[in-house]
Amino acid sequence: MNDPVIAYVLAVAAAAVAAVFWLSARSAARERDSALRRADDLEKDLAAARAKAEERGKLLERRTEEVETLRRKLQKAKKRAAGSQEERSREARRIEALEEEVETARQAAAELRSALEAAHEEMESLRRESGRRAAPGAPGEARRPQRPRDRLREQSIAEREREKATRLKKEVDELRRTVVKLKEEVKKHRGRAETNRRIYLVAKGELEAAKDKIASLMKAGARLDGASKPKRRRRSRGEEAAAEATASEATASEATASEATASEATASEA
Repeated sequence: MNDPVIAYVLAVAAAAVAAVFWLSARSAARERDSALRRADDLEKDLAAARAKAEERGKLLERRTEEVETLRRKLQKAKKRAAGSQEERSREARRIEALEEEVETARQAAAELRSALEAAHEEMESLRRESGRRAAPGAPGEARRPQRPRDRLREQSIAEREREKATRLKKEVDELRRTVVKLKEEVKKHRGRAETNRRIYLVAKGELEAAKDKIASLMKAGARLDGASKPKRRRRSRGEEAAAEATASEATASEATASEATASEATASEA
């Protein structure tokens, strides 16, 4: 009579152990599947984060290259602006020297013009004097004969005055041509100075634009660098979560196996 009871108890115990083992295995399988899904999601997040980090790294490299290129352009623009400034200074000094030469030539021309006018006046005076001497006297007066020495002296004076007037006129004409040439040279140098001034303004504008571009690129690089650091932290957290999920799965499997072993041992003792 005891044998059927014992057999029934053993059957019930075996069924209970089997049910517990099945439920534990099912729960462990669900947890394992959930952990695997979480691990897959984390791996996808990691891959996406890595792709974004690589993209940001490439963008940062491009920004760095642009900054270096702009820095080189900035150095060239600085050199060109410095050269333009030096050229402007030289042209300004040259213009001042030419203006002084023009003023000196004008003064010399004025002096020669005054001397020429004085020579003309003296020649006119000599002509009038000669005319008075050559004019016939009053009726009844005997005409005084002119001595050859006086006539030669007057002719010599008149000849010297004519030569002096001719020489002064040539000098005045030469000074006028010199003044015209100096004016043309001043005009040419002023044109160069204006061109250099425009070049300087363009170079200055390029400098300002390059500085602004470098500043904006450096700010963009700082933002990219700051944005890439949290991605690395999230990546390490994802790896830790995957490791924790794997560890929990292993722990659940070990617990299920331990429970099954304990149930079998209890059934054997009964």
